Amino acid sequence: MDRVKLFVDRIGMQAANLRRRFLLRFFYESTLQRKFKKRMGYALNFDNPQSYNEKLQWLKAHYHDPLLTRCADKVAVRSYIAEKIGEEYLTPVYGIYNSVNEIDLDALPKKFVLKSNHASGHVILCKDKSKMDWPKEFLKMEKWLMTNYYYSGGEWAYKDIKPKIICEQMHAGEIKDYKIVCFNGKPQYLYVCVDRNADIKITYLDLEFKKLPFKKAAPTSDTLEKPKNFEKMIELAGILAKDFPFVRVDFYDIEDKIYFGELTFCPGSGFNPFIPAEWDWEIGSKMDISRVKSEYVK
Repeated sequence: MDRVKLFVDRIGMQAANLRRRFLLRFFYESTLQRKFKKRMGYALNFDNPQSYNEKLQWLKAHYHDPLLTRCADKVAVRSYIAEKIGEEYLTPVYGIYNSVNEIDLDALPKKFVLKSNHASGHVILCKDKSKMDWPKEFLKMEKWLMTNYYYSGGEWAYKDIKPKIICEQMHAGEIKDYKIVCFNGKPQYLYVCVDRNADIKITYLDLEFKKLPFKKAAPTSDTLEKPKNFEKMIELAGILAKDFPFVRVDFYDIEDKIYFGELTFCPGSGFNPFIPAEWDWEIGSKMDISRVKSEYVK
Protein backbone atom coordinates (compact mmCIF):
# COMPACT_ATOMS: atom_id res chain seq x y z
CA MET A 1 0.00 0.00 0.00
CA ASP A 2 2.82 2.41 0.76
CA ARG A 3 4.23 2.01 -2.75
CA VAL A 4 0.79 2.58 -4.25
CA LYS A 5 0.41 5.72 -2.17
CA LEU A 6 3.85 6.91 -3.27
CA PHE A 7 2.89 6.33 -6.91
CA VAL A 8 -0.37 8.29 -6.47
CA ASP A 9 1.50 11.06 -4.65
CA ARG A 10 4.10 11.14 -7.41
CA ILE A 11 1.39 11.62 -10.05
CA GLY A 12 -0.24 14.37 -7.98
CA MET A 13 3.07 16.14 -7.43
CA GLN A 14 3.93 15.92 -11.12
CA ALA A 15 0.57 17.45 -12.05
CA ALA A 16 1.02 20.25 -9.50
CA ASN A 17 4.56 20.87 -10.73
CA LEU A 18 3.39 21.06 -14.34
CA ARG A 19 0.86 23.71 -13.39
CA ARG A 20 3.44 25.69 -11.41
CA ARG A 21 5.99 25.34 -14.22
CA PHE A 22 3.48 26.73 -16.69
CA LEU A 23 2.51 29.66 -14.47
CA LEU A 24 6.09 30.58 -13.53
CA ARG A 25 7.39 30.21 -17.07
CA PHE A 26 4.72 32.27 -18.82
CA PHE A 27 3.18 34.39 -16.02
CA TYR A 28 6.00 34.68 -13.49
CA GLU A 29 5.42 38.21 -12.22
CA SER A 30 1.62 38.07 -12.26
CA THR A 31 1.70 34.73 -10.41
CA LEU A 32 3.86 36.22 -7.67
CA GLN A 33 1.77 39.39 -7.58
CA ARG A 34 -1.42 37.40 -6.94
CA LYS A 35 0.22 35.39 -4.18
CA PHE A 36 1.81 38.51 -2.69
CA LYS A 37 -1.50 40.39 -2.52
CA LYS A 38 -3.15 37.41 -0.85
CA ARG A 39 -0.36 36.87 1.69
CA MET A 40 0.74 40.45 2.35
CA GLY A 41 -2.47 42.43 1.84
CA TYR A 42 -1.04 45.01 -0.56
CA ALA A 43 -0.04 45.08 -4.22
CA LEU A 44 3.48 44.03 -5.24
CA ASN A 45 5.22 46.69 -7.35
CA PHE A 46 8.05 45.12 -9.34
CA ASP A 47 8.84 48.41 -11.13
CA ASN A 48 9.47 50.47 -8.00
CA PRO A 49 9.82 48.16 -4.97
CA GLN A 50 9.91 49.98 -1.64
CA SER A 51 9.14 47.53 1.17
CA TYR A 52 11.43 44.78 2.44
CA ASN A 53 9.24 42.08 0.95
CA GLU A 54 8.88 43.84 -2.39
CA LYS A 55 12.65 44.12 -2.68
CA LEU A 56 13.05 40.43 -1.84
CA GLN A 57 10.58 39.64 -4.63
CA TRP A 58 12.54 41.83 -7.06
CA LEU A 59 15.81 40.08 -6.17
CA LYS A 60 14.11 36.69 -6.45
CA ALA A 61 12.83 37.52 -9.93
CA HIS A 62 15.76 39.45 -11.38
CA TYR A 63 19.05 38.75 -9.58
CA HIS A 64 20.53 35.52 -10.97
CA ASP A 65 24.12 35.23 -9.73
CA PRO A 66 25.17 31.53 -10.08
CA LEU A 67 26.79 31.80 -6.65
CA LEU A 68 23.29 31.87 -5.16
CA THR A 69 22.61 28.37 -6.47
CA ARG A 70 25.85 27.06 -5.03
CA CYS A 71 25.14 28.60 -1.64
CA ALA A 72 21.46 27.62 -1.50
CA ASP A 73 22.55 23.99 -1.98
CA LYS A 74 23.16 22.62 1.53
CA VAL A 75 25.84 20.28 0.16
CA ALA A 76 27.68 22.66 -2.16
CA VAL A 77 27.64 25.51 0.38
CA ARG A 78 29.90 23.53 2.70
CA SER A 79 32.93 24.10 0.47
CA TYR A 80 32.06 27.81 0.29
CA ILE A 81 31.92 28.04 4.10
CA ALA A 82 35.22 26.17 4.40
CA GLU A 83 36.85 28.60 1.96
CA LYS A 84 35.47 31.74 3.60
CA ILE A 85 35.56 31.09 7.35
CA GLY A 86 36.90 27.56 7.90
CA GLU A 87 35.69 23.96 8.27
CA GLU A 88 35.51 24.25 12.05
CA TYR A 89 32.12 25.94 11.74
CA LEU A 90 30.55 23.06 9.79
CA THR A 91 28.41 20.36 11.38
CA PRO A 92 30.00 16.92 10.77
CA VAL A 93 28.34 14.87 8.02
CA TYR A 94 27.88 11.07 8.06
CA GLY A 95 26.72 10.72 4.48
CA ILE A 96 25.40 12.39 1.33
CA TYR A 97 22.98 10.36 -0.79
CA ASN A 98 21.54 10.70 -4.29
CA SER A 99 18.87 8.10 -3.47
CA VAL A 100 17.27 6.77 -0.31
CA ASN A 101 18.51 3.32 -1.40
CA GLU A 102 22.04 4.49 -0.62
CA ILE A 103 21.24 5.08 3.06
CA ASP A 104 22.73 2.31 5.21
CA LEU A 105 21.10 2.65 8.63
CA ASP A 106 23.44 0.06 10.15
CA ALA A 107 26.42 2.27 9.34
CA LEU A 108 24.90 5.30 11.09
CA PRO A 109 25.08 6.16 14.80
CA LYS A 110 22.10 5.94 17.14
CA LYS A 111 21.02 9.53 16.52
CA PHE A 112 21.42 11.88 13.58
CA VAL A 113 19.62 14.38 11.36
CA LEU A 114 18.44 13.77 7.80
CA LYS A 115 17.62 16.71 5.54
CA SER A 116 17.38 17.55 1.88
CA ASN A 117 19.90 19.87 0.23
CA HIS A 118 17.51 21.58 -2.18
CA ALA A 119 14.55 22.87 -0.17
CA SER A 120 13.37 24.36 3.09
CA GLY A 121 11.66 22.44 5.89
CA HIS A 122 12.81 18.95 4.87
CA VAL A 123 14.18 17.62 8.18
CA ILE A 124 13.99 14.31 10.06
CA LEU A 125 15.30 14.33 13.63
CA CYS A 126 16.32 10.81 14.61
CA LYS A 127 16.97 10.58 18.35
CA ASP A 128 17.01 6.77 18.36
CA LYS A 129 17.14 4.93 15.07
CA SER A 130 15.73 1.75 16.64
CA LYS A 131 12.46 3.55 17.41
CA MET A 132 11.87 5.17 14.01
CA ASP A 133 9.25 4.07 11.47
CA TRP A 134 11.79 3.83 8.67
CA PRO A 135 9.45 2.71 5.86
CA LYS A 136 7.42 5.86 6.53
CA GLU A 137 10.53 8.07 6.75
CA PHE A 138 12.03 6.62 3.57
CA LEU A 139 8.80 7.35 1.69
CA LYS A 140 8.95 10.90 3.02
CA MET A 141 12.49 11.32 1.72
CA GLU A 142 11.54 9.85 -1.66
CA LYS A 143 8.90 12.57 -1.91
CA TRP A 144 11.53 15.18 -1.05
CA LEU A 145 13.69 13.99 -3.93
CA MET A 146 10.76 14.39 -6.34
CA THR A 147 10.31 18.08 -5.56
CA ASN A 148 11.84 21.18 -7.10
CA TYR A 149 11.59 23.94 -4.54
CA TYR A 150 11.74 26.62 -7.24
CA TYR A 151 8.15 25.83 -8.12
CA SER A 152 6.99 26.50 -4.57
CA GLY A 153 7.69 30.22 -4.52
CA GLY A 154 9.70 31.02 -7.65
CA GLU A 155 13.08 31.25 -5.90
CA TRP A 156 15.51 31.05 -8.81
CA ALA A 157 18.45 29.94 -6.64
CA TYR A 158 16.82 26.53 -6.06
CA LYS A 159 15.86 25.81 -9.67
CA ASP A 160 18.97 23.87 -10.76
CA ILE A 161 20.01 22.17 -7.52
CA LYS A 162 20.26 18.39 -7.90
CA PRO A 163 18.28 16.86 -5.00
CA LYS A 164 20.24 14.92 -2.39
CA ILE A 165 19.80 13.73 1.18
CA ILE A 166 22.35 14.75 3.84
CA CYS A 167 22.90 12.92 7.11
CA GLU A 168 24.41 15.15 9.79
CA GLN A 169 25.48 14.84 13.38
CA MET A 170 22.71 15.69 15.84
CA HIS A 171 23.81 18.41 18.24
CA ALA A 172 23.25 17.91 21.95
CA GLY A 173 21.51 20.33 24.28
CA GLU A 174 19.33 23.34 23.55
CA ILE A 175 19.82 24.74 20.07
CA LYS A 176 19.47 28.48 19.60
CA ASP A 177 19.23 29.67 16.02
CA TYR A 178 20.70 33.11 15.27
CA LYS A 179 19.58 34.50 11.92
CA ILE A 180 21.64 37.55 10.94
CA VAL A 181 20.12 39.69 8.19
CA CYS A 182 22.66 41.41 5.95
CA PHE A 183 22.19 44.15 3.31
CA ASN A 184 24.95 44.83 0.76
CA GLY A 185 27.47 42.78 2.71
CA LYS A 186 26.78 44.28 6.15
CA PRO A 187 24.83 42.79 9.08
CA GLN A 188 21.83 44.99 9.95
CA TYR A 189 19.79 43.11 12.56
CA LEU A 190 18.97 39.54 13.57
CA TYR A 191 16.30 37.33 14.97
CA VAL A 192 16.67 34.43 17.35
CA CYS A 193 14.57 31.25 17.25
CA VAL A 194 14.22 29.18 20.42
CA ASP A 195 11.89 26.46 21.74
CA ARG A 196 11.49 24.88 18.32
CA ASN A 197 10.21 21.64 19.85
CA ALA A 198 7.44 23.42 21.74
CA ASP A 199 5.92 26.80 20.87
CA ILE A 200 8.63 28.44 18.82
CA LYS A 201 9.61 31.94 19.90
CA ILE A 202 11.05 34.43 17.38
CA THR A 203 12.64 37.60 18.68
CA TYR A 204 14.05 40.47 16.58
CA LEU A 205 17.15 42.21 17.93
CA ASP A 206 19.55 44.94 16.84
CA LEU A 207 23.31 44.44 16.71
CA GLU A 208 23.58 45.56 20.34
CA PHE A 209 21.31 42.62 21.21
CA LYS A 210 18.44 44.92 22.17
CA LYS A 211 14.89 43.94 21.33
CA LEU A 212 13.43 45.69 18.26
CA PRO A 213 9.87 47.10 18.19
CA PHE A 214 8.43 44.61 15.70
CA LYS A 215 7.78 40.88 15.52
CA LYS A 216 6.22 38.04 13.55
CA ALA A 217 3.00 36.28 14.45
CA ALA A 218 4.96 33.90 16.72
CA PRO A 219 5.52 34.88 20.36
CA THR A 220 8.78 36.52 21.42
CA SER A 221 11.15 35.67 24.25
CA ASP A 222 11.95 37.97 27.16
CA THR A 223 14.71 35.76 28.59
CA LEU A 224 17.34 35.79 25.85
CA GLU A 225 20.90 36.36 26.96
CA LYS A 226 23.58 37.66 24.65
CA PRO A 227 25.85 34.71 23.81
CA LYS A 228 29.54 34.93 24.63
CA ASN A 229 30.46 34.57 20.97
CA PHE A 230 27.90 37.05 19.60
CA GLU A 231 30.46 39.50 18.21
CA LYS A 232 32.21 36.61 16.45
CA MET A 233 28.92 35.59 14.85
CA ILE A 234 28.43 39.12 13.52
CA GLU A 235 32.00 39.17 12.20
CA LEU A 236 31.55 35.83 10.42
CA ALA A 237 28.18 36.91 8.99
CA GLY A 238 29.85 39.98 7.49
CA ILE A 239 32.50 37.84 5.82
CA LEU A 240 29.90 35.48 4.33
CA ALA A 241 27.61 38.34 3.23
CA LYS A 242 30.20 40.28 1.21
CA ASP A 243 29.30 38.68 -2.13
CA PHE A 244 25.54 39.29 -1.90
CA PRO A 245 23.13 42.25 -2.07
CA PHE A 246 20.99 40.45 0.50
CA VAL A 247 21.49 37.31 2.55
CA ARG A 248 20.44 35.92 5.89
CA VAL A 249 23.29 34.09 7.60
CA ASP A 250 22.21 31.46 10.12
CA PHE A 251 24.33 30.20 12.99
CA TYR A 252 23.66 27.83 15.87
CA ASP A 253 25.11 28.52 19.31
CA ILE A 254 25.67 25.18 21.05
CA GLU A 255 27.56 25.13 24.33
CA ASP A 256 29.36 28.35 23.35
CA LYS A 257 30.47 26.93 20.01
CA ILE A 258 29.35 28.42 16.68
CA TYR A 259 28.03 26.17 13.93
CA PHE A 260 26.98 27.36 10.49
CA GLY A 261 23.31 26.77 9.66
CA GLU A 262 22.56 28.02 6.15
CA LEU A 263 22.56 30.99 3.78
CA THR A 264 19.07 32.17 2.85
CA PHE A 265 18.51 34.58 -0.04
CA CYS A 266 14.75 35.03 0.22
CA PRO A 267 13.43 34.32 3.73
CA GLY A 268 9.84 33.15 3.68
CA SER A 269 10.05 33.40 -0.14
CA GLY A 270 9.45 37.14 0.27
CA PHE A 271 6.12 36.79 2.10
CA ASN A 272 6.98 38.00 5.61
CA PRO A 273 4.28 40.02 7.40
CA PHE A 274 5.58 42.27 10.17
CA ILE A 275 3.72 43.42 13.25
CA PRO A 276 3.29 46.42 13.06
CA ALA A 277 3.08 46.35 9.25
CA GLU A 278 4.89 49.67 8.72
CA TRP A 279 8.20 47.97 9.53
CA ASP A 280 8.04 46.26 6.15
CA TRP A 281 8.73 49.70 4.62
CA GLU A 282 11.05 50.88 7.38
CA ILE A 283 13.36 47.90 6.87
CA GLY A 284 12.92 48.10 3.11
CA SER A 285 14.23 51.67 3.15
CA LYS A 286 17.60 50.35 4.35
CA MET A 287 17.95 47.90 1.42
CA ASP A 288 19.69 49.34 -1.64
CA ILE A 289 19.02 46.99 -4.55
CA SER A 290 20.43 49.52 -7.02
CA ARG A 291 23.91 48.31 -6.05
CA VAL A 292 23.46 44.76 -7.36
CA LYS A 293 25.97 43.48 -9.92
CA SER A 294 24.43 44.44 -13.25
CA GLU A 295 25.84 41.39 -15.07
CA TYR A 296 23.55 39.14 -13.01
CA VAL A 297 20.34 41.14 -13.45
CA LYS A 298 17.85 39.38 -15.75
